[in-house]
Amino acid sequence: MADLKQIHDFAVKWCDKFRDQNINYIDLVDHFMADDCAALGFEMDCGHAFSEKYGQAVNIRKALDEDRK
Repeated sequence: MADLKQIHDFAVKWCDKFRDQNINYIDLVDHFMADDCAALGFEMDCGHAFSEKYGQAVNIRKALDEDRK
């Protein structure tokens, strides 16, 4: 797994990209973010791990609130 500085640098880079009003849309939706996530050791699973842990909270926010109690 990446160290905190690498994660911080990733967050700053992508926050800046999402704030940029003039960015090319493809830079946000193409594989670039996925590549950066993979370089940090994260794996995309299309939300399966979240679904397994939180069930209905995937689609229902109140269910997530209930799970936190």
